[in-house]
Amino acid sequence: MTAIRERQYIKCPFNKAPSFLNNYIERLSRSIDPDGSILRLRKLHEDYDPRDRIAAMDYLQRRHADGEIVTGLLYLDPDAGDLHAALNTVETPLNRLGARELIPGAAALEKFNATLR
Repeated sequence: MTAIRERQYIKCPFNKAPSFLNNYIERLSRSIDPDGSILRLRKLHEDYDPRDRIAAMDYLQRRHADGEIVTGLLYLDPDAGDLHAALNTVETPLNRLGARELIPGAAALEKFNATLR
């Protein structure tokens, strides 16, 4: 197996990011990990609009063509709904639910699996 010797990452703060995000290096940083790989962190340009879906996809394709792996929040849908409402999740955090709610039994599992067939 061939080891990856260089990794490239691009972090993406919003134009109105919290001040602690704006304190990291302006354009490019190079850090060498103990295994010899290279990590690069880069901000997006000042006029980048995280609400422009097409620009975000274009940015991903251009960075991919340069051999870079882009990470971070690149697109934010201003009209997105609430994820909990879309997934119909419960109000109670999962770590506060008991076995009865988390493990409903074989009959409930079979009923759920039937909806997926």
